[in-house]
Amino acid sequence: MPDAIRAFIALDISQSVRQEAEQLIDNLRHIGADVKWSDPQQMHMTLKFLGDTPGNQIPEVSSVLEQLSHRYAPLTLIATSVGAFPNLRGPRVVWLGVGGDVDALYRLQQELEEQLLVIGIPREERAFHPHVTLGRVRSSERLQELAQRLSEQQGLASDMSWKADRVVLVQSTLTPDGPIYRVLSTMTLDGV
Repeated sequence: MPDAIRAFIALDISQSVRQEAEQLIDNLRHIGADVKWSDPQQMHMTLKFLGDTPGNQIPEVSSVLEQLSHRYAPLTLIATSVGAFPNLRGPRVVWLGVGGDVDALYRLQQELEEQLLVIGIPREERAFHPHVTLGRVRSSERLQELAQRLSEQQGLASDMSWKADRVVLVQSTLTPDGPIYRVLSTMTLDGV
């Protein structure tokens, strides 16, 4: 394994949600704002961004995920809204908000943080906000129009729900054309 691997831990999302998200992105893309839109086939819901992780620590991370996967049942999640970080007035990241089994989702994420801390991976300092990233704003070009459309479209009309039953450990390699993801391990949530 290489010395360090840029990695993250995520819940996989369904193909139907990817397709709905792609339609939503197409709708927002027509505004002409300077946004790097996410590739729907690479969409996921990040539980923990690990950053540059020593290669020899990856098996330990996989072991933590394996243990957690047996303690949690699959989660029913719903994409409930469209929003932006830090807020709709000044969007930097456009996202789908997530509802459904959020109590169990928060417990899973917090236990993941605690177990990773035991193996030397520091806690995330920011609060966990479950979301799926749709795009990242690159400049202020047509930003007001984007913010207006996001305000109008906060509630989603279609049912974007899925059964989140797979936790993935993913290597992320940054390239000028966007990140390239490679799944390092997959754990199925099979607890009760």
